[in-house]
Amino acid sequence: MGTLSQVLRITTDRGSAVWICQDEVGNLYYHANKGGADAKWVEGQTALFLSGVERQPNGSFQVTARWDGTTFNVNSDRLQVTKKNTTPRVEKAVGG
Repeated sequence: MGTLSQVLRITTDRGSAVWICQDEVGNLYYHANKGGADAKWVEGQTALFLSGVERQPNGSFQVTARWDGTTFNVNSDRLQVTKKNTTPRVEKAVGG
């Protein structure tokens, strides 16, 4: 993985903080915390770190969690979380 640089950062109206980061060879990573940047970071409970992020043709970034199929799609305007067989939940961006 090496050194990561920030590609995108948003905070949402529901208190989530999301970062898309890129390593030195171009791999993208999703890092998020449900409680915001200052909340306690507990991987799998309040925080997620996912590899395999793909840049979409519309400029958003998308990754699917391997353990339950939840898809996270983020851009500068919103975070969309889609669990299998459910309606997507959208959190609007309120800051960077």
